[in-house]
Amino acid sequence: MTADVAGQAKADALNAYKGMVAATTREFAVDSADPDLTTYVYGTAFGFFNTLLQFRITNNIVYQGTPQSNPVVTDVKPDATPPTATITDCYGGPNYKPVFASDKAGHKKGDSALAPGTAIAAHPVTAVLEEKDGHWLVINYTQSAPGQTC
Repeated sequence: MTADVAGQAKADALNAYKGMVAATTREFAVDSADPDLTTYVYGTAFGFFNTLLQFRITNNIVYQGTPQSNPVVTDVKPDATPPTATITDCYGGPNYKPVFASDKAGHKKGDSALAPGTAIAAHPVTAVLEEKDGHWLVINYTQSAPGQTC
């Protein structure tokens, strides 16, 4: 493996991850799936984000603001079959808040959806990506344990 191949793999994986963050940020701002998400997410990761979407719709929650995201490629294997990369990130934060999407079930549109006395903090996440047909996809996305911050 040459440094150029590894460097290109890192850059491509990081771009795919950033595309996923942009798509999920758009999706979390409304009560519907973002069609671009499948451009960046596949497999278990798609299931994870689909479950989150269903939870948010059921609970009338959207997110306002911009999430903190500082992704770093911590491992890349461009010569593996298939090529893989691992990215860690510190995601979320106090400028990215869950609110109620509409007046419903005793809640007013725009009111905080946080439990009283709780706060939002950025939390560690790990994404595993695979290259499929020249395109990097997040195949696994894992959040830290509840309460863990970065």
